[in-house]
Amino acid sequence: MRSALLALVCFVLVAPAAAAARPPGFNFADLAEDRTTALAVRTVDGEIVRLETTRPTAGELVIAGRRTGLAWRGTPIAAYRLGHGGLLIHDWYDGTYRLWRWDGHRLVALGQGTLLQAVGLGRVILQDPRIGGVTRTALLDVDPATGRLRALWRARTAPCWVHAVAPTATGLRAVVERAGSFSVVTLAPGRPPAEIAAAEIAADLGAFRPAPGIDRARGDRLLVVAPAPAGLREGQPYEVPAGILDLATGRVRRLGAARGGWTEGTAIGHPTVCLSWVRAAAVPAAAPCNLVIEETERLLP
Repeated sequence: MRSALLALVCFVLVAPAAAAARPPGFNFADLAEDRTTALAVRTVDGEIVRLETTRPTAGELVIAGRRTGLAWRGTPIAAYRLGHGGLLIHDWYDGTYRLWRWDGHRLVALGQGTLLQAVGLGRVILQDPRIGGVTRTALLDVDPATGRLRALWRARTAPCWVHAVAPTATGLRAVVERAGSFSVVTLAPGRPPAEIAAAEIAADLGAFRPAPGIDRARGDRLLVVAPAPAGLREGQPYEVPAGILDLATGRVRRLGAARGGWTEGTAIGHPTVCLSWVRAAAVPAAAPCNLVIEETERLLP
């Protein structure tokens, strides 16, 4: 379970752009962790210890000085503010997430899953059969009226994988894979607004896949890359084709060749390609990542 969860988490190597206003009608968590609310643990001796300074093996989770009754095991845990109030408490080890409600100072168990990240959108809750507890993939937020999970979209068939999410003016789009075929699902408030309307179109990605990272979407444009060539020796230089998936049409247009790299800090290096957007006025002198200029869609060498 742990390895499946970690396999879903991607990080980008360049600073993301400033977040735009989120689409209305949804209740997603912030991208950044909430550092203003004190998370602590009450040890068996009654000592209150901030989580920023230690990782005790046992104790009761304390939020903003309030005891929660939750036994904390010392696993990685994070808190994210929700758009309509409250905190989403996420245990990165087993994918458990809970809602801290300020109105009643209580912790509500929500389920298991992971969090998909997108600039301008926040963290979208993803339920995935690879993590456990569900049979079908689903995208969710926290219903501000009930404080419970709300299914925004649920796959009709299994297996089904969500590779990326991106904001629109009124909602979000998700890039979905089923049996090797891709599609783009568009979600927006329906009628009444509490209902979520979904529309889906086929996406012809060919050999491309969504680029890793959280800053890969600009409007209807999602950065994509091809897999690394087979038979590479560790550390060997290589390039892969890069492109842009038009989320409105489901078609890819090629950009050129992107430099590939290798993972660091792992026992064995694995091929990896970093690709990110950048504004023309903010191109750095040197970057650890392949950059695409927003205004011109030029791939920088």
